[in-house]
Amino acid sequence: MNESDPEKKSQDPARILALQRQVKDLAQRLAETQAQLTADRVRHEMDIRRRIAEMEFHVRQRLQMMETVTEQLRRNEEQLRALLDNLPDIAWLKNPEGRYSAVNKAFSAFVGRPEQEVVGRQDGDLFGAAEAEQIAKTDALARREKRSLRFEGTLKGAAGVPLLVETVKSPILDDNGSVTGLIGIARDITERRQEEVRRRDEQERLFQADKMIALGTLVSGMAHEINNPINFIMLNASILKDAWTGCMPVLEAHYAQNGDFTVGHYAYSRIREKMGDLLSGLNDGGDRIKHIVQDLRNFARPDPSDMADRVNVNDVVQSAVTILSSKIKKTAPNFSMQCELRLPDVRGSFQKIEQVIINLIQNACEALPSPQKRIWLTTRTRPDRSAVIMSVKDEGLGIAADVLPHIFDPFYTTKRGSGGTGLGLAISKKIVELHRGTIEVESVPEQGTRFTIILPAEESDHS
Repeated sequence: MNESDPEKKSQDPARILALQRQVKDLAQRLAETQAQLTADRVRHEMDIRRRIAEMEFHVRQRLQMMETVTEQLRRNEEQLRALLDNLPDIAWLKNPEGRYSAVNKAFSAFVGRPEQEVVGRQDGDLFGAAEAEQIAKTDALARREKRSLRFEGTLKGAAGVPLLVETVKSPILDDNGSVTGLIGIARDITERRQEEVRRRDEQERLFQADKMIALGTLVSGMAHEINNPINFIMLNASILKDAWTGCMPVLEAHYAQNGDFTVGHYAYSRIREKMGDLLSGLNDGGDRIKHIVQDLRNFARPDPSDMADRVNVNDVVQSAVTILSSKIKKTAPNFSMQCELRLPDVRGSFQKIEQVIINLIQNACEALPSPQKRIWLTTRTRPDRSAVIMSVKDEGLGIAADVLPHIFDPFYTTKRGSGGTGLGLAISKKIVELHRGTIEVESVPEQGTRFTIILPAEESDHS
């Protein structure tokens, strides 16, 4: 035990040196590690700063680009808004739920509400139920078809006046083809359609004039050819009627003595009372054909040669009423006539004006549903005595709205079954126009009709 202690003591410094070297090595390695760590940290910090700087640079670039794009979008939106607001057409944008997300000034003016009151609303909040339903149907069709569609219909705005509009609706599609909204533009085409109707009516009038020229040529060539055989038929019918009347006593005596017998394959007992009516009908038919031909001639080629007379309109209407007195008493006992005294004369034809008044009174009589209804015939002058006005008003059945525009058309009649030719009013209108006047009509179904004739007054000899 004692011998080993000195040996141990001799070994302690060596161990201590070894330990010191190890510690020194560890310290050096630690210092190197710390230096490396410090260098790595500095390098990482620099790298991070560099990346941060790069990111800040890119962010600033992106922000600048976003600001540029935002400014461009703002300008585009302002330009688009200016464009839409300056459009005379009404324009709008709807979201997928069918609510308005933007409208232009014309739309706001049409519905009578500012844009902020329109945005977020649906069609039912701005239009009537029927219009909103129609708008919804066309919206749904454009969304379903996923393409621009054109529609035409009526739309009533804040003014309450229905307008005929032509609408184009275009769906907004995303990249997947899904509908994200709807753009609509509507244009008022009321005047355009009215102009088209006016042009069509003008073309129809020109076509009608061509037909009348052709008719005049045809009638002039055929009237004489028709009248000759008609006169022959009427003359022979009258002779046959006289002959039948003269034969009746002999035929009656033969019938009394020998009983029934045949006349032209018919039993005498059957035709003895009908033959007179048959012959009268033949004569009446021929007379009617003559009148139809004459009406055709009067319409196709009116004769202006007798238009230079000074005519007192009161004398004309009094003469017409006298001619129709029997018909008036039978169909319109409540007929009344009121004539303004001292009317100025008109320049024209007494007989032609009388023909017009007779036609209007006859039509009024035939329109009455019962004799208890009334007819009024009046004459008056304008306060400045520049024109004479005649009016025939009745409490008849009236004229249907779809018939009224055609009553002056040649050959148009609702009385075809009762022998109407459709020339009476057409001829009357032409006669009035020959007198440089106008004829107007007002009618309410089941209430009655009023015809008004206005003729320019002739200047007084003492003026």
